[in-house]
Formats: sequence, structure tokens, C-alpha cells
Amino acid sequence: MWKGLALHTWTLDSTPLAEVLRVARATGWDAVELRRLDFRRAAEAGRSAEHVLDFVRASGLAVACVGVERRRLLDAFAESCRWARALQSETVMSAVDAGESERAQAVASVAEAADIAAAHGVKLALEFISQAEQFNMLVQSASAKAWIAKAKRLVPYANEVNILVNAGARVVGEIRSLAKERR
Repeated sequence: MWKGLALHTWTLDSTPLAEVLRVARATGWDAVELRRLDFRRAAEAGRSAEHVLDFVRASGLAVACVGVERRRLLDAFAESCRWARALQSETVMSAVDAGESERAQAVASVAEAADIAAAHGVKLALEFISQAEQFNMLVQSASAKAWIAKAKRLVPYANEVNILVNAGARVVGEIRSLAKERR
């Protein structure tokens, strides 16, 4: 497990992954956050996912998490969980759905994703982003802690879900494990 700061590959989006890894290492980052797009770009260049895994391992950087594009099918999420596990990352991060949705649907989606993550031995992290109106309103109108308390009652998988509180590209706080508060 990594400790410290992680550079999200989105930060240097137009930069090839090899260069991102080199720059991250040279400028003192402890880890990187990978995206599904990093693997897709490699595939488009004729390289396999295994090549990307080997390449990232060889960089010497830890992997904080492997992100999932939510609009993809859940099998893409499962594949990202496998990649995270192969890279010894304990967390797979996904932004919540953009726009508004019914709370019950949001809870069902989190539960389904948490099941997939748990089956791969990793934890799911939810990142609050500006497009996620239902979660942004919760964060703005009540403390994250109050929302988490409600989530623990609604989601039986709470010990498999981490909540990332993010302001733009800057992580301002992270609640590492809901399970700790349940005990």
C-alpha cells in the first residue's frame, strides 16, 4: 500500500504514459492514479494491458488507484479491479454518475460496483466531482460525515467503499474506511 501523494494521469493528459511516469518519479510523486484511458491508448498503439501493467511496475511508482469510466459496462469495471489488484493497489476509484438521479438507483449502483470490487479483493472509492449533482448537493448541504452515516445505513457494503472528497483536481480529504466507524 502506498502512502503520500499520487499524480493522476489526467493531469498530463496529452503526455504519453511513459513520460508521465518518468516525470512523476523525477518530481517526487509517490504514486500515480491510472485511468482506463491509459490502457485504451496502449491498446490503440498495439500494446496489451499486460504490457501496461509491466511498464507501470517497472517505473517503481506505486499505484494509488485505477479509475473506471462509469459509462462503460460493469465488465470494464471488473477488468480495472483486476488491473488494480495486479498492481497491488487496494483501491479502484470511480466518479459518481453525472447529473441527477434517484437516491435508490445511486445506492444500487454503488452496491453493484462494491460487489465487483470485493470479488477482486479491492475497495471502491467514490469521487465527488462537479458533474455529479446528486453527490455535490449532499456535500454542499450537509457534511460528508453525515452523508457517510446515512450511506452506512443504506449500503450493506460500506466496508468495501471509500469516499474521496475532491475539489477539482486537488484532493482535500479522504475518508479511508467506512468500516472503521462501524466498529
